[in-house]
Amino acid sequence: MNRIAVHVVGASDLGMHEPTSAETAKRITELTGLEPSALADELAGTPIAWFLRKIDSLNDPPVDRLILLATKRHDDPRVQPATQDLAEVILPFVRQQVPASTIEQIPLPSIADARHWLETFVDNAANAIGKETRWELPLGGGATGVLLGVMFELLLRGHDLTLWAANGAGSTIPLVPSGLKAAPARWLVRHRYYEPLASSDPPLEVPPTLSPGDKRWTTLAQRQRVDVCALLADQPKENDAWKVTDVVQAILAEAVQAAFAEGLARGEITDGAAARTWLSLARHAAIPENRQLVRPLPDPEDPTVEEWRRKVVRLSHGMHKPAPLPPVIRTMQNEWATTQRAERCVLQAFPDWPVAPPPPAERTVVVLRALSRSATPDQGEIDDQFLLDRISEALGAGQVLSFEFVTDMARVTATREGVERISVTVTDPKLRPDNVEKCRVQLFDALLAEPRAVVADEVAVLLPIGRKALMVAAILAGIDWSLHAAVPLTLLVAEGNHGPDGLVIETTRITAEKTRPFAVLGLDRALAHLAAEALTRLDITLAGHLLQRGSRTLQALAVEVNELQRNAFGVLPSSTDAQTSGAEVAHARARLGLCRQIVKSNPWDAAYLALSTLDHTFRMPSETKNATVHKLGEFVLIPDEDWVPVESNTMSPITPDPKSWYYLAPWKAVRNGQGACHELNKLRNRHPLSHGFVDKATQDERTKPIRVPEPAYVAKLLDKADAELTEALAERYPSLILEDRDALAGKLERLIGEVRKFAEGPKPIGQSGAAAE
Repeated sequence: MNRIAVHVVGASDLGMHEPTSAETAKRITELTGLEPSALADELAGTPIAWFLRKIDSLNDPPVDRLILLATKRHDDPRVQPATQDLAEVILPFVRQQVPASTIEQIPLPSIADARHWLETFVDNAANAIGKETRWELPLGGGATGVLLGVMFELLLRGHDLTLWAANGAGSTIPLVPSGLKAAPARWLVRHRYYEPLASSDPPLEVPPTLSPGDKRWTTLAQRQRVDVCALLADQPKENDAWKVTDVVQAILAEAVQAAFAEGLARGEITDGAAARTWLSLARHAAIPENRQLVRPLPDPEDPTVEEWRRKVVRLSHGMHKPAPLPPVIRTMQNEWATTQRAERCVLQAFPDWPVAPPPPAERTVVVLRALSRSATPDQGEIDDQFLLDRISEALGAGQVLSFEFVTDMARVTATREGVERISVTVTDPKLRPDNVEKCRVQLFDALLAEPRAVVADEVAVLLPIGRKALMVAAILAGIDWSLHAAVPLTLLVAEGNHGPDGLVIETTRITAEKTRPFAVLGLDRALAHLAAEALTRLDITLAGHLLQRGSRTLQALAVEVNELQRNAFGVLPSSTDAQTSGAEVAHARARLGLCRQIVKSNPWDAAYLALSTLDHTFRMPSETKNATVHKLGEFVLIPDEDWVPVESNTMSPITPDPKSWYYLAPWKAVRNGQGACHELNKLRNRHPLSHGFVDKATQDERTKPIRVPEPAYVAKLLDKADAELTEALAERYPSLILEDRDALAGKLERLIGEVRKFAEGPKPIGQSGAAAE
């Protein structure tokens, strides 16, 4: 099918305005059985008549199918009157123009039921819905919840949708925000992904004060990944190495600070090295006579910082569980980010976004809503207080900035701690559909005028309470703001009993559903392009984030990318954050092989990543001396070798030290031996993010110059390490089948190909004019 029209049936389609049940029944009787011409005369001027004229007047292919979406009949008088009977009355009239018109039914006039219907309809192969299918939807009569449900599901799926204002001139309602093309760059900056801004080809759109591919992005990206060669390029070398001078220390300390703080914004669970190194520098700087390479800790003896340090040390030796930041550390990182913005003009075109997100209970959420039509001076305070309480409970945030469309029919009187209400007075008392854009702009301007809104952590839209035009305006403004502020978009859906006038407020519950604003805007191709670049750099986390923000097609690829991330660097289902499993040990060679992908571009990082990944692969707990490892059996903790199988052990177990870290045999012996794995360990410890730099910076050691290993040397080490590890594992666990060394690398290459194919394909589906270009 090329063109489908969906009309939500309402009483206005019979020429009635908020009729009683008796009036509706009488009108149905009057219209039933009329001749087509007589029925057309009776329905002239109704929303369905207007919609039929509009879709017929366009110079487009004819509508293949028109769907009258109605609610089923119910015996329960408390349920809002069904519209099925209304649809059956107007169906003959509709079929005069679109013969393939049908009635589709949903249980209740709710957002959830409408979205479920559309999902089922689109996924039904018999309906032949393809990428070329265009959808037409009028904003006029019918239940608000049904209209919004259909509209939002179409947007989330990336379908080509035209939304008509069913009144006056019948203009279309714009669905594409003016800042669409700059949206990916804003999201990347807020989350401190500088590499794509530096290297994307074609370049991303950035504010006009900056040039695409500005070299200042490259500088930030190099600093963030602690690219030693780039950072020290202007420093003198002797024998192809850099002496650790005061200048070199200062440059690398700044990079450590950036790697730690900006890693927080990226939402990464690192191996803990950046955090550990930064903390050592900050503690060293807190001693008055010491040099301050980074900002000193206010209180080096703070017990919350010491507890965090212990968790971070475990992270740097294989643990995978995040270590929540103490408030003082979070504040220091955000203050550093503010200073960076002031010093670096490339960041001044963007808001002062924090790097360290707050705990869930301390988030600030922007809520967009309209006061209910029933919120009159007589009953508005009670109803609105109930809704305000439900909104706050659903969000669970520390602060809510509630931007509210207000008309002369509603008062803002209810209050709640932690909620600040900001009125947006609607100047159009009729709230006609063709004024949606005006209301949308008005709401967006109100958000721009509030400095706290752009640095909030989330934006949410409450549906479907309020005038239809205001609800659509709130959705579109919510999408706009989600892109502008680079934050998640949440739908707050009010669900409950339905009565003659809609939702019964006192029975309403609020549920929250996360959505993906990029998905509604046809940005799939741009997102796929960025994701392919990220995968090439082995930045699998970023690739997953980008693909997840696309339409359902990209989300399917995101599932595979996230699975690759888990298999490569994460925790498999049979493991825990603190303990490995047979499945992870079986992935050891494949994980090591994946690190080869960045040897040519970042040899030192490849060595660092390889050793850290293997530490993680063989992690074991430090709170017990006995453990069961999935598929490998019972293990015991002994000296020298750490965790070994009980059945082959002849030594007495030791009591673990909670401050130490332990590995599954044979990793400790291989790691500390005289082979390639030991050399990889030494390379990691010399990296600026590890012991080598901290020791030199905090103990005034200038023993060994900094020398970046050559790609060929690291590649040879990785090959030898693979052979070394394979032999040791075969000897220790002869029945364990190891994954092939190229297993994960092969999956990576396949995913890069699939994502690139999508990025280079034809124009993606999306709203008209919303192409990625």
